[in-house]
Amino acid sequence: MVGIWGTIDNAYLKKLSDQAVAAATEAAGNTKPSEIWTGVGNLRSFIWQNGQGTNHPDGFEYDNEVPVMWARDPESGATNAIYATVPNHPDQFNGGDSNAFSADWPGYARRALDELNGGISVIGPGTLGRQEPPGSVNT
Repeated sequence: MVGIWGTIDNAYLKKLSDQAVAAATEAAGNTKPSEIWTGVGNLRSFIWQNGQGTNHPDGFEYDNEVPVMWARDPESGATNAIYATVPNHPDQFNGGDSNAFSADWPGYARRALDELNGGISVIGPGTLGRQEPPGSVNT
Protein backbone atom coordinates (compact mmCIF):
# COMPACT_ATOMS: atom_id res chain seq x y z
CA MET A 1 0.00 0.00 0.00
CA VAL A 2 2.97 2.28 0.43
CA GLY A 3 5.48 1.12 -2.14
CA ILE A 4 8.43 3.33 -2.95
CA TRP A 5 6.47 6.60 -2.56
CA GLY A 6 6.27 7.00 1.17
CA THR A 7 6.77 5.71 4.66
CA ILE A 8 4.69 3.23 6.58
CA ASP A 9 1.70 4.89 8.24
CA ASN A 10 0.24 2.35 10.67
CA ALA A 11 -2.92 4.39 11.28
CA TYR A 12 -3.58 4.51 7.51
CA LEU A 13 -2.91 0.78 7.11
CA LYS A 14 -5.36 0.04 9.97
CA LYS A 15 -8.00 2.28 8.38
CA LEU A 16 -7.42 0.59 5.02
CA SER A 17 -7.76 -2.86 6.57
CA ASP A 18 -10.92 -1.88 8.44
CA GLN A 19 -12.49 -0.42 5.29
CA ALA A 20 -11.60 -3.52 3.24
CA VAL A 21 -13.29 -5.75 5.83
CA ALA A 22 -16.35 -3.45 5.91
CA ALA A 23 -16.59 -3.44 2.09
CA ALA A 24 -16.30 -7.24 1.89
CA THR A 25 -18.92 -7.65 4.63
CA GLU A 26 -21.33 -5.29 2.86
CA ALA A 27 -20.75 -7.01 -0.49
CA ALA A 28 -21.37 -10.44 1.04
CA GLY A 29 -24.66 -9.17 2.44
CA ASN A 30 -25.80 -7.95 -0.98
CA THR A 31 -25.06 -10.98 -3.14
CA LYS A 32 -27.47 -11.98 -5.90
CA PRO A 33 -27.81 -15.18 -7.90
CA SER A 34 -25.88 -14.62 -11.12
CA GLU A 35 -25.04 -16.30 -14.37
CA ILE A 36 -21.35 -15.61 -15.11
CA TRP A 37 -20.23 -14.75 -18.63
CA THR A 38 -16.54 -14.28 -19.43
CA GLY A 39 -14.58 -12.96 -22.35
CA VAL A 40 -11.30 -11.38 -23.35
CA GLY A 41 -11.05 -8.15 -25.29
CA ASN A 42 -8.04 -6.57 -26.98
CA LEU A 43 -6.75 -3.12 -26.19
CA ARG A 44 -3.83 -2.96 -28.64
CA SER A 45 -4.97 0.32 -30.16
CA PHE A 46 -5.11 1.98 -26.74
CA ILE A 47 -1.66 1.09 -25.39
CA TRP A 48 1.19 3.26 -26.57
CA GLN A 49 3.04 0.48 -28.39
CA ASN A 50 6.00 2.42 -29.74
CA GLY A 51 6.20 5.51 -27.56
CA GLN A 52 9.50 6.95 -26.45
CA GLY A 53 10.48 7.47 -22.84
CA THR A 54 10.77 5.47 -19.67
CA ASN A 55 7.75 3.32 -20.47
CA HIS A 56 9.07 1.88 -23.71
CA PRO A 57 11.02 -1.23 -22.70
CA ASP A 58 12.48 -2.56 -25.95
CA GLY A 59 12.19 -6.29 -26.38
CA PHE A 60 9.30 -6.79 -23.98
CA GLU A 61 5.89 -7.78 -25.30
CA TYR A 62 2.91 -5.64 -24.33
CA ASP A 63 -0.12 -7.16 -22.65
CA ASN A 64 -3.12 -6.24 -24.81
CA GLU A 65 -5.74 -8.52 -23.24
CA VAL A 66 -8.71 -7.26 -21.23
CA PRO A 67 -10.34 -10.09 -19.26
CA VAL A 68 -13.99 -9.39 -18.48
CA MET A 69 -16.43 -11.12 -16.14
CA TRP A 70 -20.11 -10.25 -16.47
CA ALA A 71 -22.57 -11.37 -13.77
CA ARG A 72 -26.16 -11.38 -15.04
CA ASP A 73 -29.47 -12.16 -13.42
CA PRO A 74 -30.27 -15.72 -14.58
CA GLU A 75 -33.95 -14.94 -15.15
CA SER A 76 -34.04 -11.42 -16.58
CA GLY A 77 -30.54 -11.16 -18.06
CA ALA A 78 -30.06 -7.81 -16.28
CA THR A 79 -26.53 -6.87 -15.31
CA ASN A 80 -25.68 -7.51 -11.69
CA ALA A 81 -21.98 -6.66 -12.03
CA ILE A 82 -19.09 -6.32 -14.49
CA TYR A 83 -15.41 -6.78 -13.67
CA ALA A 84 -12.57 -5.99 -16.05
CA THR A 85 -8.82 -5.68 -15.68
CA VAL A 86 -7.36 -3.19 -18.16
CA PRO A 87 -3.63 -3.78 -18.83
CA ASN A 88 -2.68 -0.14 -18.70
CA HIS A 89 -1.10 2.32 -16.29
CA PRO A 90 -3.91 4.32 -14.64
CA ASP A 91 -2.87 7.78 -15.79
CA GLN A 92 -4.68 9.29 -18.74
CA PHE A 93 -4.81 12.58 -20.55
CA ASN A 94 -8.00 14.38 -19.59
CA GLY A 95 -8.27 16.25 -22.88
CA GLY A 96 -10.67 19.09 -23.55
CA ASP A 97 -9.76 22.43 -22.07
CA SER A 98 -8.21 21.07 -18.88
CA ASN A 99 -4.98 19.64 -20.35
CA ALA A 100 -4.49 17.58 -17.21
CA PHE A 101 -3.64 14.02 -16.31
CA SER A 102 -5.77 11.90 -14.02
CA ALA A 103 -5.35 8.52 -12.36
CA ASP A 104 -9.11 8.03 -12.36
CA TRP A 105 -9.83 6.56 -15.78
CA PRO A 106 -11.03 3.38 -13.98
CA GLY A 107 -13.59 5.54 -12.13
CA TYR A 108 -14.74 7.15 -15.38
CA ALA A 109 -15.05 3.75 -17.10
CA ARG A 110 -16.92 2.31 -14.11
CA ARG A 111 -19.45 5.14 -14.04
CA ALA A 112 -19.99 4.93 -17.82
CA LEU A 113 -20.55 1.15 -17.67
CA ASP A 114 -22.89 1.49 -14.67
CA GLU A 115 -24.96 4.02 -16.60
CA LEU A 116 -24.97 1.94 -19.78
CA ASN A 117 -25.62 -1.50 -18.29
CA GLY A 118 -26.94 -1.03 -14.78
CA GLY A 119 -25.50 -3.06 -11.95
CA ILE A 120 -22.09 -2.40 -10.43
CA SER A 121 -18.86 -2.24 -12.41
CA VAL A 122 -15.34 -2.71 -11.11
CA ILE A 123 -12.55 -1.66 -13.46
CA GLY A 124 -8.96 -2.12 -12.35
CA PRO A 125 -5.60 -1.31 -13.86
CA GLY A 126 -3.72 -4.46 -14.73
CA THR A 127 -0.28 -2.86 -14.41
CA LEU A 128 1.40 -0.15 -12.41
CA GLY A 129 3.80 0.79 -15.18
CA ARG A 130 5.44 0.03 -18.49
CA GLN A 131 2.19 0.20 -20.45
CA GLU A 132 1.19 3.77 -21.05
CA PRO A 133 -1.97 5.03 -22.74
CA PRO A 134 -1.42 7.48 -25.59
CA GLY A 135 -1.53 10.40 -23.15
CA SER A 136 -0.71 13.09 -25.66
CA VAL A 137 -3.71 12.16 -27.81
CA ASN A 138 -6.90 13.62 -26.37
CA THR A 139 -9.23 11.61 -28.62
